[in-house]
Amino acid sequence: MQTARDKALVAIGVLVLQAPVACAPDVRAPGTAAAAGTPATGLAGASGTLVGGASALASGAGGLGGGGGSLGGSEASVTSGGGGQAGSSVAGQAGAANPPVGLPPDASCSLYVSHDGAGSACTPTAPCSLLGARDAVRRLNANMTADLQVCLAGGTYLLSEPFELLESATTHDSGTNGFNVVYRALNNEPPVLSGGRAISGFTLHDAANHVFQASAPGLTARQLFVNGQRATRARSRNNMGLTPIEHGFRSSTAELSKFKHQNHIELAGELDWRHYRCPVESITGTDVRLQDPCWALSQDVPGGGWWQFKEVGWVENAYELLDEPGEFYIDAEQGQIFYKPRDGEDMATAQVVAPILETLVRGQGVVGAPLHHVVFRGLTFSHATWNEPSTGLGYTSWQSGFLHRTPGSYSDYVFAVMPSNLTFEAVDSLRFENNRFEHLGASGLDLYRASSNNTLVGNRFDDISGRAITLGHIDDADAPEAEMLKHNTISNNFITHSGVEYRDCAIIFVGYTQDTLIEHNWLRYGPYTGISLGWGWASHPSSKASRNLIRWNRIEDFMQHTFDGSGVYALGIQRDSSVDHNYIHTGMPRGEGIFPDQGAAYMAWQWNVIEDVGWQWIHDWSAQAHHNNISHNITNQPNFEHSGGADKHDIFEDNRIVENGQWPQEALDIKAKAGLEPNYAHLAK
Repeated sequence: MQTARDKALVAIGVLVLQAPVACAPDVRAPGTAAAAGTPATGLAGASGTLVGGASALASGAGGLGGGGGSLGGSEASVTSGGGGQAGSSVAGQAGAANPPVGLPPDASCSLYVSHDGAGSACTPTAPCSLLGARDAVRRLNANMTADLQVCLAGGTYLLSEPFELLESATTHDSGTNGFNVVYRALNNEPPVLSGGRAISGFTLHDAANHVFQASAPGLTARQLFVNGQRATRARSRNNMGLTPIEHGFRSSTAELSKFKHQNHIELAGELDWRHYRCPVESITGTDVRLQDPCWALSQDVPGGGWWQFKEVGWVENAYELLDEPGEFYIDAEQGQIFYKPRDGEDMATAQVVAPILETLVRGQGVVGAPLHHVVFRGLTFSHATWNEPSTGLGYTSWQSGFLHRTPGSYSDYVFAVMPSNLTFEAVDSLRFENNRFEHLGASGLDLYRASSNNTLVGNRFDDISGRAITLGHIDDADAPEAEMLKHNTISNNFITHSGVEYRDCAIIFVGYTQDTLIEHNWLRYGPYTGISLGWGWASHPSSKASRNLIRWNRIEDFMQHTFDGSGVYALGIQRDSSVDHNYIHTGMPRGEGIFPDQGAAYMAWQWNVIEDVGWQWIHDWSAQAHHNNISHNITNQPNFEHSGGADKHDIFEDNRIVENGQWPQEALDIKAKAGLEPNYAHLAK
């Protein structure tokens, strides 16, 4: 028997289910075979070495934290006492202590690379460096007749500067004649492109609190990784009774005034979908004054004070807060780092890495002549940071890592973009396959402006401070046709633990694009929305964003910290776009399943299975979201909102609510098929 509630739901389009009812050969361009073997400086001389002076990479004792190693020549080496411990350096982890006796030959490899390679031969017995291989490619790729494969031996490649690939009037790093330049792993041992340096020589500093200390001159990183696990920046267990006052907050205790290095301290918090981090200027008694412009920007919100920074979640980055295992504090002024080990961590043998670089890889073409036909396969990109939030600018989010930086101006064209540690602008036909992106202190991978026909498939993203993947920015609603992003694919990637530092960040963000395909990805553990599509609310009715497909994804454990987001979220016009056959579940505590926000229009939202979301299965509150087909969705969450009436011109029908776990076969089939396809299931292990 139908209850009155059931009859009401059916009347507006919701059906209630009641129980029980071939690798290529070596390739050289014509006329360049001899040049590839001629002497060249490689990374030495004017080009510099990847790490240290002239010999840091080539020396088994050099590298990160080695006795005489340094980062990029000008950086001071990180040691404790006299000389540090080469055995606990990242280079030591990679096997630098064993001089190369030759790499295993592979008939498909054109060039061979090792982490301690040099010269320009790039052969199995004389491998070159990564930069040396890139320079060799520039001599070989003028008229390719097959793929040119650059094979990287396993180990840690210590980057002192971003690895850059360019396409310009004078520099050509692209494939030619439709063939690819492939940067790939030589064998099953992963090459790790690292922007970090090892910290060694830890000694017991405070026996009572089990805190260890090491020398780290010049270190300003916001992250630390111990035995492959992110450590936590020292933070309070609560908000220390902070309430808003003019230009800051007042604490219920004077404890903060006793802290040293007060201008290192950050106050952090969020409100709804926004996240704030502002550094302290001074503390007088119980009053905490925050630095400008961060404070001013955090209060500069149109429409009143609802979204201002007015609630502190925790206090961060003071030695006095170092009270939980796994926490660290960097005293940049004294050049020291302090760490409280987790259970089982032995600081005599622990591998500790601090990120130094803010960009690991940069790809740059020009509009009309993009960087093109480059493949990254089987590589690991790790250990990078982003230091701007430590300055007076802090972190003043508008939404999903796009930052308010201009007082009184709220235009899409003036918001700053939270950077990614791998960035690609004006690129075409790039492929990222079977790579790992991990331990990154900004966002992960960003493709923007005039980037088309690119594919991200079979990658794993893990432990990312911001967004995992960014496709397009927010300032190109009216971009010229040549600058639009078109025909990009994000498929069969496993993404876990993104937004771990900046809690307003979607796992995947897509701006103004056409023909984007996002399918069969598995997204889990994010603080905010799973997939965010579009921007501009209802302010760009002429937007060209269209034909974007989001389907067969598994999105779970999203909305872990914020409010007013969803598994899939859309803004602005998205003509002929579709969100369908996704399995969206466990959006807690205040998540929605699907959310066509202001301006989202001309979309299909169909055949999504939405389970155990905390707020509503659909949040469609605005009359500015219109001409959407919302049908055939199946959920066990009875709460929903579909406002606006007939003027929205929506189709809203045959959406079913399951009771008592009685999922229909259609829902079971979608659950089973959504997420990684069988050939990519290993990524989640």
